[in-house]
Amino acid sequence: MVDLCVLRTSLRMLLPMVVNQRTTQDIRYPEGEKMVNTSSMTSPQLDDSQKTDSNPKKNKGGRPKIKIDYEKVARYAHIHCTQEEIASLLDIGYSTLKADKQFLDVYKKALDGGKKSLRRLQFEKAEGRPAELLRDKDGNTILDDKRRPIISRPGYAPDTTMQIWLGKQQLGQRDHVELGVDRDAFAVAVVIRDSGKGKPFKEVTKRRKDV
Repeated sequence: MVDLCVLRTSLRMLLPMVVNQRTTQDIRYPEGEKMVNTSSMTSPQLDDSQKTDSNPKKNKGGRPKIKIDYEKVARYAHIHCTQEEIASLLDIGYSTLKADKQFLDVYKKALDGGKKSLRRLQFEKAEGRPAELLRDKDGNTILDDKRRPIISRPGYAPDTTMQIWLGKQQLGQRDHVELGVDRDAFAVAVVIRDSGKGKPFKEVTKRRKDV
């Protein structure tokens, strides 16, 4: 009589070998169908669109980049706004603007352009401008009902005050004032002041005239 313990042990050792051998053998299908070797079967390949990133990039975080409106910067710098004023108008930190190289370039160019425009307007004011008349396509002056030329752009006379100011600023011109002193009148005034100590001014001058 076979020992049951020995038989049970033998079955435990043979069962894994039978299972492994069965998986490597061909699976038989009904007649008319192909036989497929399961040992040579591989998993289907996925295209790039079906692949998922098992290790996506983590969000690095931090502040988003501040966008600067350089057109507004140019307009403000053209009228000589300071960098602190522009930072306040754009609601951006002053240190952020100073660290932006493009802002510094735009600011300098617009600031120089504003200086040129202001200088041109000053010289136009000093030189004056003739009135421009309305003309037809042939260049003839157009007259109104009273036979007077129609002015399309009014002019103005040269501004002498602006001319003097530009002469002082650009040419170093200055006003020269000559001061003259009447020494005889000064000496008489000193004598009257010294001799009239403690007496009314009218009395002193009257006595001085009698001398």
